[in-house]
Amino acid sequence: MQNFYRWLCQLRRTFQTCLSVGLTALLLTSPCATSAAQAANFVVNTSTAALSGLWFNEGEAGWGVSLTQQGPIIFAAWYAYDASGLPAWYVMSNCAIVADGCTGDIYRVTGGTKPTIPWAGATRAVNKSGSAAVTFTDVNTGLFSYMLNGVTANRSITRQVFATGTTAPTIDYTGLWWNANESGWGMAVTQQFSTIFATWFTYDDAGAPVWYVASNCAMAANSCNGDLYYVVGGTQPTLAWRGGARTVTKVGTININFASGMAATFNYTINGVSGSRLITPQIFYAASTVSTAPTIGLATAGTNSASIAFNAPASNGGAAITSYTVTCSAAGSVLSGTGTSSPITVTGLIAGTTYSCVATATNSVGLSAASSSASVTPTAVVAPVTGKFKG
Repeated sequence: MQNFYRWLCQLRRTFQTCLSVGLTALLLTSPCATSAAQAANFVVNTSTAALSGLWFNEGEAGWGVSLTQQGPIIFAAWYAYDASGLPAWYVMSNCAIVADGCTGDIYRVTGGTKPTIPWAGATRAVNKSGSAAVTFTDVNTGLFSYMLNGVTANRSITRQVFATGTTAPTIDYTGLWWNANESGWGMAVTQQFSTIFATWFTYDDAGAPVWYVASNCAMAANSCNGDLYYVVGGTQPTLAWRGGARTVTKVGTININFASGMAATFNYTINGVSGSRLITPQIFYAASTVSTAPTIGLATAGTNSASIAFNAPASNGGAAITSYTVTCSAAGSVLSGTGTSSPITVTGLIAGTTYSCVATATNSVGLSAASSSASVTPTAVVAPVTGKFKG
């Protein structure tokens, strides 16, 4: 319970040194705090996952948002409360990063299956509930602005620090985990040193969204174990926060056994019923790569030239092909031609010399590998016959 009550209590921490990105402290009075000038120039680095983790408002402890960054996209899982003070959750599954923040639509999912029975998600319904923007001052502080069910609000958020240490984990399991065959529920995992804070997004008996937390899942070897809690009595996000009525109840335990950084078994007991699910990290963004190689086709000899046909690559790497290049080489001579489609003609070749020609494709990431080669021997220019002939 220690970490959970630390989460619920309104604490202010003072840190004398800055921790590394990804396990960064709430820099409230630290000498490493971001200045106004630095904040004005902050731009999210889309080549890292620096914003992934658990975020909250220190003055409104009891709700929060788990951010998972993959490249230029953030998946935000927001755990909050409904009008009756019961736990409810929302997701922004495609919060697109631009400059210092991200924007995206907010969705509420209903009709899932409670975790104590086999999954049956056919009745799931996904409904847009609003939109939101998260603007970051740095990798530890931000502003969460939203319109939910027609009501606008904004709340300051900071990265929640719940564990300290001196040795970073060999594998950091922070991220969004799910079962791809049971799409509709998931678990936001935040690891700091040897502790995991897991927020489980699932459903109640009626198929309404509900969340549970394991705030102190202690790592030992490749697994963590911790108690599971259910929280009620919070305030719905469309009203000013009043958290005095919150009640925290232990409802079970969890064990997450990681086979690797890409697979785990999630074992749990909730309200006396045990269950087990296979989970993997949810990949919702794949960075573009260079394309695969084109497939070489027919090489046709011309006068000091060659026309090389080819087929487009089987995969463009997730980015449109912008050009093709055909390169023909022979003992000390390398010539090429470019174009946007097949065939491409290479000129300036030496007649009677056999050339080996390959094709490559270019997209926004770069140049593909070369195709297999085709041989061609250009012909010479035939000089016109001049002079007089007697008949």
